[in-house]
Amino acid sequence: MSIRVGRGRAAIVISGPIADGIERDVRKILGPVVEVMDQAADEVYTESIEPKWPIKTGKSLKAWTKGLQVMPGTWEVSVEWRNPLTYTRYIKSTKEGRRSDVRRIRSPLQQDAMKPARKKTRDIKPLLVDALAKSITEALNG
Repeated sequence: MSIRVGRGRAAIVISGPIADGIERDVRKILGPVVEVMDQAADEVYTESIEPKWPIKTGKSLKAWTKGLQVMPGTWEVSVEWRNPLTYTRYIKSTKEGRRSDVRRIRSPLQQDAMKPARKKTRDIKPLLVDALAKSITEALNG
């Protein structure tokens, strides 16, 4: 799994043995929390991205990779799906139905990846609090 440090254009992606060491340390500190986030990310991929992605034969479906994102200077860690192919941002939305007044849905990246991920994040927040409490209790008890 790769590690992305930061957000946006200033982000740095780390892979290889250094990323494995960072991931191991993060999982040691936040074990149950990362497991809950990892499971939620897998659910977003299997329930939304994979079955609904409009291009079934191209590279864009196979290019999705899962990784950890760490924000420097904070305690913020997340699990995310990334697609390094830049054109996935520009796949156009399509109309549903034949009528001219049918509302267009958003782009597949918005509709099938980002929107379900935000919803899943809201849904698992209570689970993350419980997982963090469990992690802290285990660390204090040894």
